[in-house]
Amino acid sequence: MSVTLYIMRHGETDWNKEKRLMGHFDVPINEVGLQQAHILAEKLYKIKLDSIYSSDLRRALQTSEVLADQLGISKIKSDYRLREAQGGVCEGLTWAEMHQAHPEWSERDQKDWYSTPYPGGESLLDVASRVEDMLNELAKNHVGEHIGVVTHWGVICAVLISVLQIDQEHMKRVHIDNCGLTVVHWGEEKSLLRLNA
Repeated sequence: MSVTLYIMRHGETDWNKEKRLMGHFDVPINEVGLQQAHILAEKLYKIKLDSIYSSDLRRALQTSEVLADQLGISKIKSDYRLREAQGGVCEGLTWAEMHQAHPEWSERDQKDWYSTPYPGGESLLDVASRVEDMLNELAKNHVGEHIGVVTHWGVICAVLISVLQIDQEHMKRVHIDNCGLTVVHWGEEKSLLRLNA
């Protein structure tokens, strides 16, 4: 049982531009994010996705709606397990503000950013646990299909580190663009087919 997953980060938001942690804050995409979603839909046109699954946060759903509309997919299936890492008391802060306000977290984060939870929130390790279950369900329920997954930076990092065994030190140097496309073969054997295209 396997599936090809087209994992996409949501379109740009104003908070992305301001380098603010969104976490579960329901921030909409901006005009640039809308344009990015249209460009992504053009890239996906020849692939013929069978379904689109999305985080239930607005920025991912708005991106999914553009894709579904342009690709002729009638229904988006939203799932809370595709949400970004919950940022706790850091949601809404810039990265600089987070490191200044929470120096003890900052020190731990710099040593092990994958396993260190945000103060009052989740770690990427926590995210990996919930996302892996969900993606295993997709592999079981959509054998041989091409499935779009619209989600967030933290989810994509968690998949790459936890499941595909990419070293977290290497992952620090990988940039996942808004509306970047990562393609993964998901089954008993898992492999990365394309990164941030």
